[in-house]
Amino acid sequence: MTGWRVALLGIAAAACAEAPSLNDGDIHIRYVATGRMQEDVTLRHAGDATHHCALPRRARLPSAGRPAPVPDQPPSHVFGYGVVFGPDFPADSQGLSAEWRGYGPQARFSLDVFPAPGTLEADGPVRLGRAFRITVGNAQGLWERSVAEGAATDAVVTIAPDGRSGRFRVAGLVRQVPHNRLPESEAITVTGSWHCP
Repeated sequence: MTGWRVALLGIAAAACAEAPSLNDGDIHIRYVATGRMQEDVTLRHAGDATHHCALPRRARLPSAGRPAPVPDQPPSHVFGYGVVFGPDFPADSQGLSAEWRGYGPQARFSLDVFPAPGTLEADGPVRLGRAFRITVGNAQGLWERSVAEGAATDAVVTIAPDGRSGRFRVAGLVRQVPHNRLPESEAITVTGSWHCP
């Protein structure tokens, strides 16, 4: 084998060895933001209460009249699919007022894919609809978009069959500010993927 081929194989092997495993107990999120802001973001954190994925499910939630679930009672609520990362705030954000802190610099990603209409009463697995909300937070602040049930041509979310990963491309995320949001002309598009712990 010639020298350049050996060197090329060595570089490829080193690159493979350095790549982090996606089955390491961490949540991994990577996206590229374009539009009003240009940014390539990689988020990674050990799976915990504020860094996790949640599969669709039905549940009986406590209420004022029934604080503890009763066995064999039908579910009272249905949850869709969710990906949660943070929010994790940088140390210098402590100086912001309580009202502005949630809209300032942060590492955040959340995706909520809502259940299909009528899923609570249906049998079998929880079916997901086409409605979802996506939120990203970065050094510039908080950006969000809600997509209603129906066919949005500029917003696509694809979840792997096992629910542990997926991809998205969503246009029209608008920067959020207290009691308002910036105009649509300030929107960004995010394209990326996630992998659950």
